[in-house]
Parts: sequence; C-alpha cells; structure tokens
Amino acid sequence: ASVFVQSHVPAHVELMWLLSSVTPIGWLNRMIQFKEKSRKA
Repeated sequence: ASVFVQSHVPAHVELMWLLSSVTPIGWLNRMIQFKEKSRKA
C-alpha cells in the first residue's frame, strides 16, 4: 500500500484548479465524491 500527502502532489492541485475554473459548480455538485468532500471541508 502506498501512502502520500495529497497536498504534496502537484497534479491534485492542478486538477482542482482546472475543475474549478472550467467545470460549472452545478456539474460538480452532481458528483458524489465532490459533494462528500465539499461537506467535510
């Protein structure tokens, strides 16, 4: 098993930036993973 800190992986930050600037929030709210993680934050 591999353990890593997501904030230390540049690809996660870049993907978050791309999704937040290109994808409408309505589309993101339909994604179960996005809904769960946005509630925890």
